[in-house]
Amino acid sequence: MYIRFAQNTALKQVERPPSRPTPNRARPQLKDYFATAMGSGYLATASLDGTVNLALYDRPLVLDDELVVFAMKQRLTRENLRENPNAVYAFHEPGQRRGIRLYLEKVREESNPAMLEKFRRRSDWLSDAKEADDLNTLVFFRVTNSLPLVIR
Repeated sequence: MYIRFAQNTALKQVERPPSRPTPNRARPQLKDYFATAMGSGYLATASLDGTVNLALYDRPLVLDDELVVFAMKQRLTRENLRENPNAVYAFHEPGQRRGIRLYLEKVREESNPAMLEKFRRRSDWLSDAKEADDLNTLVFFRVTNSLPLVIR
């Protein structure tokens, strides 16, 4: 289930439509893209009652073109993902009029110290050791769709 916003009506739960992934020929090679792209992204999640959260996130670790991983702290984003596994990640390249949107579905969570350390080393965002230690969980997502980020 997911939450649909309707004009002039309250939030309501509706049945989730079937996922329609972009054909592979149209989907960018995510591993190559995130290996070279610099920028920042926002991960949007919603609780079961429809309360939306938007959080700033570093680039994901791309395992393959259908599986990405984010390192997360114990915060509202993770709480929302426990109730509703769907999320959208929007990545923008600064100084460019381009980016990418990834439509995601949570697959699993795990704690893997070696992979968490990989996130800590590659991040420009972590200001101190305490903040790095707060990244304690890896959240794996299946990419259900990817689209260009439209910047006007």
